[in-house]
Amino acid sequence: MLWNAVPTDVPTGLDRIACPVTLAQGVLDVVASAQTVRYVPLVPGARFVPLPWAGHAPQWDVPEAIVDLVRRAAAEA
Repeated sequence: MLWNAVPTDVPTGLDRIACPVTLAQGVLDVVASAQTVRYVPLVPGARFVPLPWAGHAPQWDVPEAIVDLVRRAAAEA
């Protein structure tokens, strides 16, 4: 977990993404805490959605919230 706290991967080209992007992470995620939110300023127009009551596998912990996010993103696209 300590290694994951250090941002060692620096992706390139995120500024060229031209579609709606929603980044979500479980607020109870102790494996990759704060990893997702750091990409928000790198992707134009990206938004971050914290998922209450979800851990490292939010699709398992809060599947309804994930489906809702996908539906909203699809409607916005």
